[in-house]
Amino acid sequence: MAPSEASANVSSKHLHGARTLGVDAGIPAALNDRPTRFLTPSQHASLILPPGGKGMLVAGRRDRQPVLSRTGEREYRIAYVQVGAMAGDVAQAITGFDVGGEILVSMNTFRPAGVFGGHYSDQPNKRLSNLLQFRANFAELDFYKRGDWRRRTAQEMIWIVLDRCNAEGIPSPSYIVSSGRGLHVVWLTEGVPSVALRAWKAVQKRLAEVFHDMGPDKVGSAPTSNLRLAGTSNRGVPVTMIWPSTVGQIQRFSFRGLCDETLPYSPEQCREYREAAAAKKAARKASAAKRVANGGSPALGVETYRAAMEADLWKLLDHRYPAGVRIRTDADDDGTHDRFLFAFARLWACRMDADEIAAEVERHARRLGYRTPRQAVGDAGAVIRRRRMADNGKSHRARPETCGYTFGPQRFVKDFDISSEDARALDLRILVPLAMKAERVAERQAKVRASKGAKPRADAAAERLSLGRQALAFRDAEGLSRPQLCLRMGVKPTLLDKAIREAKALSAIPDAKPVKAEPKRKIAHSRVPSRYIAIAVSDGDALEGVQEPAYTPFVRAKASPSEDRRPVASERIGGPSLVEDLDLTA
Repeated sequence: MAPSEASANVSSKHLHGARTLGVDAGIPAALNDRPTRFLTPSQHASLILPPGGKGMLVAGRRDRQPVLSRTGEREYRIAYVQVGAMAGDVAQAITGFDVGGEILVSMNTFRPAGVFGGHYSDQPNKRLSNLLQFRANFAELDFYKRGDWRRRTAQEMIWIVLDRCNAEGIPSPSYIVSSGRGLHVVWLTEGVPSVALRAWKAVQKRLAEVFHDMGPDKVGSAPTSNLRLAGTSNRGVPVTMIWPSTVGQIQRFSFRGLCDETLPYSPEQCREYREAAAAKKAARKASAAKRVANGGSPALGVETYRAAMEADLWKLLDHRYPAGVRIRTDADDDGTHDRFLFAFARLWACRMDADEIAAEVERHARRLGYRTPRQAVGDAGAVIRRRRMADNGKSHRARPETCGYTFGPQRFVKDFDISSEDARALDLRILVPLAMKAERVAERQAKVRASKGAKPRADAAAERLSLGRQALAFRDAEGLSRPQLCLRMGVKPTLLDKAIREAKALSAIPDAKPVKAEPKRKIAHSRVPSRYIAIAVSDGDALEGVQEPAYTPFVRAKASPSEDRRPVASERIGGPSLVEDLDLTA
């Protein structure tokens, strides 16, 4: 039985879950018995925004438009044209927009407004800031890009998608569209205000996790994304709604019910969690304020982080120029005072207004090597102007809190050529090279491990290495599997894997994929005495930096499968060990 025929026999409870999630789908009675594979673009768009719905639906397609080149010749370019339509005009607008090619449509509605002073019908505003209502949740599956599914057809993927929904406990979709090569899996909902953006994104994220191995397009899961309309084409391949079989079986969900069935937490639980987190944060702030009032050090934050960078810069300036920067002639000007002034001005701009920055620059002008305060203010004019624009609300920078400047400790370390010796001598906190930062992190981790009673990393690594060598010896001598090794040695699989991996790296034991070597001469059967060949260990065979011979006392002879098929282990797994007498503590 074909999938389109079989879908009619599946109960609604099986398709959409045990709970009643559906609302009025807004489907005209004349379309109830119409096969979905014969849907036209205008009928499909009317399902997304049915009559009586709020907002503007936006459709678009690529089109060739004539333009004039620089030489005055007539040329054509590919442009993306759009059309906007209200609920009552959707069918007419899509019909007039359809020229026999592709048509993409927004799955959510927007306020009826145009861009660049145009009308919404031919220049619709489809920005996120103009979003009015959510009308669907969806997942765009590019399964043809994934190795597990690339040989499957769209008809075969229908039941794989439905089985996945059933296994993950989420309701089956409203419909599935074959987009040419992939699938559009859509859950239609009633109109949901745009203030539910966080909940809508959470559902989208959950759907992407459910179909993570089927190539979900995460870029195409935004609220302003478009999907293809049934009855159009994608590079010549027809776009068809392939499930369910008739339009009357399409169900529209309640967004609240869809969230309850899809998300692991309810809105009430999320609200309780946020309230509890806010209470904990307030308690931490109160505790920190009490600690600072009693003379303790403040907790690190953005302000204290930048204050520590500024303090490090002053230490560096005083160390390199104890008497301040002295510039008597133009030949003495190597740009040092400019670099220090620009660094300080950027830090001051994060916590001061424009007038305060100018006053601070005037106060430190002499110390930074400027002849007059006015000259220093002029050199810092770019930072002051940016701060004044931000104060007046005219700044369009991506980082208004820093006036659009991007800087950090490593930028200052590079600009002022701070070495590890300078950082240690001056006891710098933030402006330290990366190598020294890694050393400090290691020191802090060692202190934390010691305070919690954990072993030092060196001792833990030595024990893990000994465990890995012992596991390799058991595996080679008795042929024990991974679960049997865990049971024999009383360790977890993750620890065993890490120990074996480190032992292989340090003992130079060949991997499962050895390096291709020269072809070896065949050995006669009579000259293979045993599955094990004893090798004398010499003092010179030890690996550099590791007190361990280059070869274990016993290695397996690489014989062909026809030679000596007797099992390596004893008759009973876990019996007498063949490597108990080995010295594995070296």
